[in-house]
Amino acid sequence: MLDAGCGPGRDLVRLTERGHKGIGIDLNMDFARMARTHASTVRGDLRRLPFAPRTFDAIWASASLIHLPPEDAALALRELARVARPGAQLCASVRIIGATGWAEDVPHGRRWFCIWSPAAFRSAVESAGFLVERETADEEWIDVGARASAH
Repeated sequence: MLDAGCGPGRDLVRLTERGHKGIGIDLNMDFARMARTHASTVRGDLRRLPFAPRTFDAIWASASLIHLPPEDAALALRELARVARPGAQLCASVRIIGATGWAEDVPHGRRWFCIWSPAAFRSAVESAGFLVERETADEEWIDVGARASAH
């Protein structure tokens, strides 16, 4: 299972505890190092994944795509589809409230945030090659569950 944008590894701990063999990737070198205490990690860019096609049975992208502008998030989603095996599950979440742009993110410093509409995010996931099976939203987030097509 790929934890795409693993940050310091919080979700890798949970995935490992549930019996998944997780691999994390994060662009932030410090985060990738911190996450390495929980599972295998690599420093890398979601827009250019360093993995072979059809590598993963599942992909977790929780609150990672929000740090990319929409066109870059679309590229990252296409990369996630490329490394997903046919039928692989994608779980992805993005914020649907707030302001797009640079913001102070305590404790991580200044970071880019992109706010999505549910329809735009669902469309980006489908355009990348995933079939959306479910979506849930609350006041702040949308979570999408999808399956990779048979590319």
